[in-house]
Amino acid sequence: MKPGILILEDDTALRETLCLELSDRYEVDSAADGRLFLEHTFRRRYDLYLLDINVPHIDGLTLLDELRVSGDDTPAIFLSSRGQEMERMEGFHAGCDDYLVKPFSIGELKLRIRALLRRSRPQGAIRKDDILLDLQRNLLE
Repeated sequence: MKPGILILEDDTALRETLCLELSDRYEVDSAADGRLFLEHTFRRRYDLYLLDINVPHIDGLTLLDELRVSGDDTPAIFLSSRGQEMERMEGFHAGCDDYLVKPFSIGELKLRIRALLRRSRPQGAIRKDDILLDLQRNLLE
């Protein structure tokens, strides 16, 4: 089964491009605003989040911070035009694992996704839909 990625991006062209570029290797869902993104997280568990910061309803920083407080440790990458050091630091304080400034290379993004998923997946784990069987920790989620 392909790993699942949830994208939060309000720019339609970029959102569609990301979905197209990533769908060969991943199951991709997307949302144009924070509320829709949150609804997706209630329906299923994802392996990775790609989040823009400046989106309608609930901005990406607030959204990721709230997900982290609720116990969601899904790896997350911010994709943002906000590239100043303080802005990037805000992203890491909110709980992101990586941060790419727009415009970015799709090839670089794909490599960062692969590296992050490789590091975040427990060895000896099997995922089927919303069920994770971790053979090393004898844990069923």
